[in-house]
Amino acid sequence: MVSRKRGFWLLLLALGLATAGCAGAQQVSDVDRLRARDAWERGLAAFRDKQASLALNAFREAVAVDGTVAMYRVSLGLLYLELQRSDLALEQLKRATEIDPLLADAHLNLGVALAEAGRWEEAVGAYRRAISLPTLPAPYVVYNNLGLALYHLKRYAE
Repeated sequence: MVSRKRGFWLLLLALGLATAGCAGAQQVSDVDRLRARDAWERGLAAFRDKQASLALNAFREAVAVDGTVAMYRVSLGLLYLELQRSDLALEQLKRATEIDPLLADAHLNLGVALAEAGRWEEAVGAYRRAISLPTLPAPYVVYNNLGLALYHLKRYAE
């Protein structure tokens, strides 16, 4: 009987902590999650078809509906890079790394945006962070970018 009561109170405590932790986070309904995912997929299709305007609208919609998904911001950031707007890309990619610090693609593309802005030292940091993550899909790309950033900093030995 005592263990059952203890288990009940532990369950209540865990539920209370879980809901308290979510109070400051953006609340997204299941319908909104689906809407955001649909917008993101439309954006990817438009991006592949080189329809930047449609992709931009779709990615912005995805981020507006569910700003808690890092990949939506990475996609928007990449599109901004394609449009040569590294200032806007930086904003989205920094936010993506805050949402999911373990997403290597976010760090890699943040490094690219920083390099585009001529902020080589910060780019080196972003590339090194990407390299340290186990989720990095193509390490050779990051190493090439890291080498280029170090070259611009005249740190040839590295």
